[in-house]
Amino acid sequence: VPLPPWVDYRGRVDDEALAEAYTESDVFLLLSDSESFGMVVAEAWLHGKPVIVNRHCGPVASLVDEGENGFAVGTVEE
Repeated sequence: VPLPPWVDYRGRVDDEALAEAYTESDVFLLLSDSESFGMVVAEAWLHGKPVIVNRHCGPVASLVDEGENGFAVGTVEE
C-alpha cells in the first residue's frame, strides 16, 4: 500500500538518531500486533508525542488514555 507523501516511514532508527526522529514527528504509530511492553511508546510520550497503537498489541494498549495521550485502534479487518 503506497503511503501518502506526508507520511515519513523511517523503519528502524539508530539510537543516535532516535531523539531527533521523535522531535521531528507529530505522532508515533505502533501497529505491531505483539509487544511485551512497548518502550518506544514510553519514549514517544517522553518527547510529548501522542501515540496510535494497535489495541491488540499487548499491555501497551492498556496504557493509552484515549484522546489524552493517544489512541488504541483496531485492524482493517475489524
